[in-house]
Amino acid sequence: MSRLFRNPALWAGLGIVGVLLVLAVPAVRNARFAAARDATRADLRSIGLALHNYHDRYESFPPAFTLGPDGRRWHSWRALILPYLDEPELAAAYRLDEPWDGPNNSKLHTKAPAVFQSDVIDHGDSATNYFAIIGRRTAWPAHQALKADDFKDGVSNTILLVEDPKVGVVWSEPRDLPTGEFFKSFYGGTETYPGGGAGVLLADGTFRFLSRDIDRSVLAGLLTPQYHTETFQGDDWPEDLEDEIPNQKFSSPPNADDLTQTDIFPSSAVPLEPTRNQLWCAAFQISWDMMNEQLGGPAELSPSAPVVDLLNRHPFDVSALSPESFSATATGVSTSETTALLEELRQKFQTSSHLPSR
Repeated sequence: MSRLFRNPALWAGLGIVGVLLVLAVPAVRNARFAAARDATRADLRSIGLALHNYHDRYESFPPAFTLGPDGRRWHSWRALILPYLDEPELAAAYRLDEPWDGPNNSKLHTKAPAVFQSDVIDHGDSATNYFAIIGRRTAWPAHQALKADDFKDGVSNTILLVEDPKVGVVWSEPRDLPTGEFFKSFYGGTETYPGGGAGVLLADGTFRFLSRDIDRSVLAGLLTPQYHTETFQGDDWPEDLEDEIPNQKFSSPPNADDLTQTDIFPSSAVPLEPTRNQLWCAAFQISWDMMNEQLGGPAELSPSAPVVDLLNRHPFDVSALSPESFSATATGVSTSETTALLEELRQKFQTSSHLPSR
């Protein structure tokens, strides 16, 4: 023992080994999380394919849950897509004529499909870590189902499912995350990946990694297939799902006179100019398209102007926007028409304090 204490070369060697072990821990952790993220990507892509196959069969995505004759939640969307996953035996064994916790279906609780389970945290054989976000404005309005055509913001701009490794519920239980619960978990919990975040499935079937650095109002918008519009229709919203999407706060618009280096253009195809900021007013393009439709063909000016050609060649796909998100019209300029337009704006954007009085 005394010789060991007196051997500086041996202590130096042990010190080097200790340093190497310390340095190896982050590398191992990063590799583990990278592998888990790859597994999450594969899981969500498989689930997305099943959801789209379900849509092909029933012309809608499944509801977040179905209601039984007793008014209780009987089945989760996960159970409804079993026939479209590689789980033929489980799909055949699961019965839709009894609730998820009925005598037969209870026996299947420990047979969670692997595709429903995140590799980040092991919650056991019965748990799932992939959830729908249920809300009056989300893609999962409780027991009502949406079609792809209902995604006015675009299926590539709407989150369909989220990963929450910290939460584990029985895979067949008709329980998911209300918006408020998801926001609390996403922004307030411990990090699950280096840098923080979680995997999400977009409605077009693609996978994305969502960083916790994302602005809350942006995330709220990504959860809605029709921005700021309720997707739930009816009066029977479940009382235990009262959480709403958090208020979306927007800063006041700047005064145009202060934007000395900024130009506003009516067409997105205007060439960019170095040293200048350029803003595109889509409402002008939409109004121009309306005018062309009324005219029965492309409008022309005499003498011609380059911007007219751009407006005629680059129409805007208005179906990508929720009808509640914009207002545009093509008409003459008169006091009565201006008054009618302003009244329409006030009715549509009642919360705005920046509309002109006349």
